[in-house]
Amino acid sequence: MSSIKIGSLMVKTLAKPVAARLKEFAKTNQTFRRAIINGAQVSHRLQTKWRINVLNQKPESVRPYNDQKAINVAVDFIGEAFVFGVAVLLILGETLRSKSASKKEKQKLEDRLTGIEEKLQEIDIWKETVLLKLDSLHSQNNIENVKTESDT
Repeated sequence: MSSIKIGSLMVKTLAKPVAARLKEFAKTNQTFRRAIINGAQVSHRLQTKWRINVLNQKPESVRPYNDQKAINVAVDFIGEAFVFGVAVLLILGETLRSKSASKKEKQKLEDRLTGIEEKLQEIDIWKETVLLKLDSLHSQNNIENVKTESDT
């Protein structure tokens, strides 16, 4: 159990440098760069309009981010989303592992219960056999007692 927790901490720790490399890739690849700038601008417009509507601020025109600011916002989001995704996968994995262990334990208990029930049935059969033999012996003993009493 503790080794799994240590392993998950290790994966989370390793996810941070991977996220940093992802950020570097986003800064250098032109196609990806253009896509994340557009995504950051759309996100910025939606957030600003939402803030204006929710906080009842006076409407203002939404000034777009400059390219560098848009890249920084987008790669920060990508990095955080990656770390979050790894954390979610670790939690799901731990949940599935725990569920599997619980299922195995339940199966063990059911098997044990079935074994106990079978033994109980065997004991009941043995008890009935002993009682029948005892009745038979008792009957024979009564017949012999009757014979000896009639002889005397």
